[in-house]
Amino acid sequence: MNEKKITFNFDGARLVAEKKVPVGKGNPKGRPYTWKKVPIKNPKAFEVTNIVNSVDYVPGQKLTKKEVEALCLNKKWLVEIVKIVDSRY
Repeated sequence: MNEKKITFNFDGARLVAEKKVPVGKGNPKGRPYTWKKVPIKNPKAFEVTNIVNSVDYVPGQKLTKKEVEALCLNKKWLVEIVKIVDSRY
């Protein structure tokens, strides 16, 4: 039996998003807001980069942590996760 192999890139920058927060009146010559990092509720931080012997997923597809954990527990899949050091976003 051929084992299905899938490779993911994990991007930690997708776990938080920047949100514009008003500062009140602020300086009339400056910005009346600041940027604040807020966590995302259900982030899709895992991106499929390579897949072998399957058409269930496509390269570029983004998955959540629960979906990747389900694939890791499945014995039919060989899962490889690569962490991205410098995010492109």
